[in-house]
Amino acid sequence: MKRCYGLLSILFVCLFVSSTMPVSAQTGEVGFSVERIPHVQQTNDRVGYFDLLVKQDEETTLDVIIHNHASEDKTFDVKTGNGYTNENGVVMYDQDNAISDHVSFTDLVTDYEQSVTVAAGESKRISFVLKSVNGDVDGVILGGIRVSETTERQEDAQVGLQNRYEYVIGVVLRTSVKQVPFLPEWQGVNVNQEHHYPYIAFQVMNASGSISQDLDVQMTIRSDEQDVTLDHAMEAKLVPYTSTGFRFPLTKRLDAGTYQVALTMTERDTGATWTWEDELVVSEEEAETIRERVEQPIVEESSFFGGTWTMSLLALLLTAAFLYIVHLRRKLKTQ
Repeated sequence: MKRCYGLLSILFVCLFVSSTMPVSAQTGEVGFSVERIPHVQQTNDRVGYFDLLVKQDEETTLDVIIHNHASEDKTFDVKTGNGYTNENGVVMYDQDNAISDHVSFTDLVTDYEQSVTVAAGESKRISFVLKSVNGDVDGVILGGIRVSETTERQEDAQVGLQNRYEYVIGVVLRTSVKQVPFLPEWQGVNVNQEHHYPYIAFQVMNASGSISQDLDVQMTIRSDEQDVTLDHAMEAKLVPYTSTGFRFPLTKRLDAGTYQVALTMTERDTGATWTWEDELVVSEEEAETIRERVEQPIVEESSFFGGTWTMSLLALLLTAAFLYIVHLRRKLKTQ
């Protein structure tokens, strides 16, 4: 009886601790930071990126400082890239290819990729010379300066987890203060199989030289014949002269056939709205790829050991058993 009593006590304590302990991930310090040096042509000092009104036919220089806060020397990769909007609506700055028929940030930067070593506890200033912009720019040129470092942790004589930290300082260049209206254009919809996982891409292009305001994007896929209606919402911002295939993740298989799609974009501040409707044709081959990659909906069955509430129920049952054993022990002693 004493042995049973001890086992139940241990189980009860373990269950209680496991059900109340928070799950946390251990993270290390970045160990470095990047500072933007104020520029005389900065138009907005309240932002942390370069927002410059540059003069035509005149070179200028961008300066940043890398601070190494670690107790050891560090080597950093310093790169520049053009701005674009990825399939999740997020603005990125790692595009190497220049924008066709328009001036790109990487067209203006000399020595845009460097390897810089900064001694422990010290700082180093990095300069980027921007070539002159020939002619007036309709809108803005968007790019970014990226500073990253790769660290490796040794575990049991093998390379362990690799953490890559990156600082990005945006760069917005313009040659005039003239406002250019945001002009989105619908380009179509298709099944995209990037990274070997199919999704529906809603293709939209920013045909203007201005950056859009924050956008609320609503997408719908519907088929009355197959009784299918799928919706997806996201936030986005479109950069100048770039095309984006907004990702509509597939959580359900689509059979071959024709579907009606709709996309609505709304600017939060102005309330301006753009809506497009189109047809999506899914071929037999694309439907087969979707079937291979997209799991069938799984009907969740109740599992005794699944979920937090079942652990709590198990703890309550063990508590009841524990109290019952205490009661029996007292009754035996009385007898």
